[in-house]
Amino acid sequence: KTTFYKNIVQIIIYSNVMKSMKWLLILVFTFFVSIILADTLPFSDLGSQEAKIISVEVTDNPELPLILKKKKSYVITIKFECLADIYDADVYTQFVIQGIAMPATIGKIESISYPLQKGKVYTAKFTLPISSSYPTVSGNLNLYLRNKKNGKDIIYFGLAVRIE
Repeated sequence: KTTFYKNIVQIIIYSNVMKSMKWLLILVFTFFVSIILADTLPFSDLGSQEAKIISVEVTDNPELPLILKKKKSYVITIKFECLADIYDADVYTQFVIQGIAMPATIGKIESISYPLQKGKVYTAKFTLPISSSYPTVSGNLNLYLRNKKNGKDIIYFGLAVRIE
């Protein structure tokens, strides 16, 4: 009888240890997944027609809403897969505050040379200067890259922002 009870106690202890280990493994896995995903921002695709956005990153802004300081510039990096051949494009940005669109100045596209080929992955970089004349407010930053040939939005996405 004593051996039987010892075996039951050992089984109970072993199963409790395994349950603890299972939770520890889940915790460690979740931690590493969050580290891997922390480099990119969640964004809203607002109607990209000629590309699939893979990731969006903004310098010094690991999470939403983006905190954009006046008199400072930010680099927006977008990784995307082309769904069509593209020979030239223009970039546009706007802040949308309570439903009202306000144009935002953005630098030229960096790190892309045309033509872009269907099926290939590209990384585009844009510099976004935040003017001291912008109000301190929360809203959305919408950015789109428009195909000059057919007028379609290659990429078009939005990010939640706060200008301070």
